Amino acid sequence: MTRRALVKYLVDLLLLVMATISIATGLIKIPGLTRYTGRTGLVLPYNQISFLHATAGVALAILVMIHLALGWHWLVVMTGTLASKAKGAGPFPDR
Repeated sequence: MTRRALVKYLVDLLLLVMATISIATGLIKIPGLTRYTGRTGLVLPYNQISFLHATAGVALAILVMIHLALGWHWLVVMTGTLASKAKGAGPFPDR
């Protein structure tokens, strides 16, 4: 495995972890959620949950930018390919 492939793999893995944390803490932060789950006596450390949610969100944004930077060449090539196909397709492309 090349170094670049390893970096891309690690970025994607971290994206998955940060998205999972962000989604889970976001669901926990929904007002009144504990009332609907039957956990009315549950005491959650909302300050820590909010901090974790915000930190995961910032990390997620940074990782998305790194992910896009690592795949920038592919994105440019695909955009050019799709644009050239759309230009040559005419007003009624085949479906």
